[in-house]
Amino acid sequence: MIYVKLIGGLGNQLFQIAYAYDLSKKTGKKIIIDSSQYSSYKVRELELDKLEISKIVSFDKTGQLSKFNRHAKFYRIYQKIVKTVFRSSNFGKSYFYQALKIGCLFNFDPHYYKAPSDIKSKSELFLYGYFQSEKYFIDSKAEIKSILKVTNKPNLKEQYYLDLINANKNIAISLRLGGDYFSCPILNVCDNTYYIKALRMLVSEINVRNVFVFSDDIDKARTLLSKEDNINFVYIENMDAVQSLRLMYSCDNFVIPNSSFSWWGAFLSDNPNKIILSPSRWYNYHCDVNDIFTSEMRLLDE
Repeated sequence: MIYVKLIGGLGNQLFQIAYAYDLSKKTGKKIIIDSSQYSSYKVRELELDKLEISKIVSFDKTGQLSKFNRHAKFYRIYQKIVKTVFRSSNFGKSYFYQALKIGCLFNFDPHYYKAPSDIKSKSELFLYGYFQSEKYFIDSKAEIKSILKVTNKPNLKEQYYLDLINANKNIAISLRLGGDYFSCPILNVCDNTYYIKALRMLVSEINVRNVFVFSDDIDKARTLLSKEDNINFVYIENMDAVQSLRLMYSCDNFVIPNSSFSWWGAFLSDNPNKIILSPSRWYNYHCDVNDIFTSEMRLLDE
């Protein structure tokens, strides 16, 4: 059995389940999602039950299925202390391989750590972390892009947006402008200059009719983009996270910030010729290129 202690918003949930799915294929083990956190976590919601993959996994809302929870709690405390004290981005490497001895895969680092081939010998596996790299599931990439698609039928407003998106070649720009982003000490905050620079670069390269705007603060997005008079913007409003994900991955080309949700919106797009512009620095704790970037991304300095 593979247990996943699910945490975070939709973007983080997708990274976790994608890794679990890849491990499931390689080990033949079934997946159980421990979604107990979302019964009390008011900031984010459980979203995976609205995706295709919900048909092939089981959900546990009690948090009692896995015997590994105490190890996860200890690791999280250790991880926060070490990260704060040493401001290191890869402190968890040794812990990752030590925890593997008892079937635990723990990683909140922005680096990819490869599990050994003998992981199949473990009767149970327990995943806890963000696992923010396609390297964790690169062998299952095509299937991942299928099973993480939205299954719910779009409502009238979402269908209106989908019809506009499907009508012509387009660009999606995702702007992260909410207060939680600016107050996060870990992330390198994208300023207005990055969004304008990236958008102008992409518009000059691709002849498009519409640019679809996704944001956690759509009013601020309007203000930021208000001087771009030569571009026809369509602002995506009153859509939940799952609806926004489907709309975004239905677009053709992308300007994204350092957001796991936006990462997936671009990744799940089926356009074989898509262009994805991303900030070259994702985190504050280090300046080297980390494993969250993909070969499809063009990295822009701010």
